[in-house]
Amino acid sequence: MSPESTPQKKWLIFFLVAVAVFMSTLDGSIVNLALPSIMKDLNESMSVMGWILTVYLLTIASLLLAFGRLSDIKGRRWVYLRGFMMFTAGSLGCGLASNAATLIAARSFQGIGSAMLMACSQAIIVDTFPASERGKALGMVGTVVAAGLTAGPALGGLILEYYSWRAIFFVNIPIGIAATLMGTVILAKEPADLLDRTGSFDWAGAVLMAVSSCSMLIGVSMMRTWGYASIQFLCCLGIFLAGFSVLVRIELRSANPLFEPSLLRIRMFVLPNLSVLLLFVSLYAVMFLMPFYLVNPAKFSSKCHESI
Repeated sequence: MSPESTPQKKWLIFFLVAVAVFMSTLDGSIVNLALPSIMKDLNESMSVMGWILTVYLLTIASLLLAFGRLSDIKGRRWVYLRGFMMFTAGSLGCGLASNAATLIAARSFQGIGSAMLMACSQAIIVDTFPASERGKALGMVGTVVAAGLTAGPALGGLILEYYSWRAIFFVNIPIGIAATLMGTVILAKEPADLLDRTGSFDWAGAVLMAVSSCSMLIGVSMMRTWGYASIQFLCCLGIFLAGFSVLVRIELRSANPLFEPSLLRIRMFVLPNLSVLLLFVSLYAVMFLMPFYLVNPAKFSSKCHESI
């Protein structure tokens, strides 16, 4: 932590990180409850509605490592501020969307901002807190992640009781503007504002990571619709395998890789990450399907006063 920092400043920085993490995870769950309302309002099928959630998570997964490396080069503050700007602009686009295609495009834009926020959030904590306090601070960030995921359905239901589904996105706008302005001042001249001019950005690795991740996730998402032997699925599979194999070669030879391959030799790194992967796959499967089950077969309303 820089000499100019005070304990109060340290926790203000934590608050900024907590806001970014909470808003990013909240938007991954709060939209689920509104999907039946969106489907009815836009007159679209359930398969199309799935892309409103999928494209957000797909964008984050594809760009997270790239933005993490970019924050090493350009500074955490640079990535954080632009991430909140894009997240806020994407939220505005979602709220104003008049059809599913526009909404999906705006969600992708929102996902770019969320990837920027999530990529530098924990790094800001590590840069700001001394080693003796990092474990506690990072553990509190994990609590914020859980709070964002669990608060989404409750807040979504509360908003839908009094407003339309568009308000779910509009509520992000004042929070995003306030967080951007606060970050401009609070993160200035902090470790999160320092640049690493010794490294370079791995553009080839970033593009291959995005292409291979997108092709894999799209193929898995559409596998049942297209069929296992369909041309579309085989193309996605081929792009993923080709892109990933080239990505591995590039990362092994790169002086500044997006991901350090030697980490995969550490069992205590690999196994917890596999566990987290299984956890979130199961969690989001339930989170996506449950609102449709409760609203349609179970005949519950997304509005509290109509459900009682």
